[in-house]
Amino acid sequence: MDITNFSNPFLCQKKIDLIEKVPTEFSSNYKLQLDYHGIPFSIEASSEAILKLILSLVPVGWVKNELSEPGLKLSLYSIRDFNISSFEWENEASAECFISKTNNQEIAIQRDFAGKMIKDHVVAIINEDIVDGFFNILRWFMPRKLLGISNIVLHSSCVVVDQKAYIFLGHSGYGKSTLTTLADERPVLGDDMNILFQKGNDYYAKGAALGGLYNNKSILDQSFPVGAFYWLFKSSENKIERMEAAESCRKFISSCANVFWGESDGQTECEMMKLATDVINRFPFYNLYFSLDKGFWKYVK
Repeated sequence: MDITNFSNPFLCQKKIDLIEKVPTEFSSNYKLQLDYHGIPFSIEASSEAILKLILSLVPVGWVKNELSEPGLKLSLYSIRDFNISSFEWENEASAECFISKTNNQEIAIQRDFAGKMIKDHVVAIINEDIVDGFFNILRWFMPRKLLGISNIVLHSSCVVVDQKAYIFLGHSGYGKSTLTTLADERPVLGDDMNILFQKGNDYYAKGAALGGLYNNKSILDQSFPVGAFYWLFKSSENKIERMEAAESCRKFISSCANVFWGESDGQTECEMMKLATDVINRFPFYNLYFSLDKGFWKYVK
């Protein structure tokens, strides 16, 4: 891990030293079991506040009395366990997640969390007063786990029109969240992270619950067949252009969240390319230029 990429390398090193030293096991009365999009995992926390935070973010149906099979284990410490203030913990300008792998352990450091993963056990430190720390932990490791069951996490917004899910891609600031504010009565699955998955011969989309806005938790239990993909551009006019296959592939791959190209194993990258090829062969991809007058919705079909 090149800590010189941080604006505050001293804080980064402090987080690395801390997460390397914390025990992977601890005794806690605060435990929870979840089925997160088909990934079973158990959670133990150092405080009740952490569990309350998690329960506020997921549908009740995801909470299980017992898991059908062994899954991931997530052990969560609070920054208060180490007498660290919120300001000190988050005093980092970059929002990037930095990864370091040694032997069978992976360490991740970000502005609002520090974590280590040993096989299927994740140990992390967060500030339970904000949701981003928990979400960013999940964004670090869950996309790769979900890919193992052929679910792709896309950095995207997703809006349902006539019972089909339309997926909007684009770099940060391109208008993914803005577009969802113009959805009127159209259901929004998520404005930042959504999941694409295959069921039978069809592809479906559902909200990822990995960050961003989803005003109704109940919609996280719903999925809709995919209609098309759009790469967004804010504009003074509304129009679309059909993408060529090569461009569609580049835009789709660039929107796959936290696969960590070059850091992941070859099998993960191979599986991602296989799924990407299938998706771009099945669905139309467009460049969508949109203005705030909502006239662009006539092109979403």
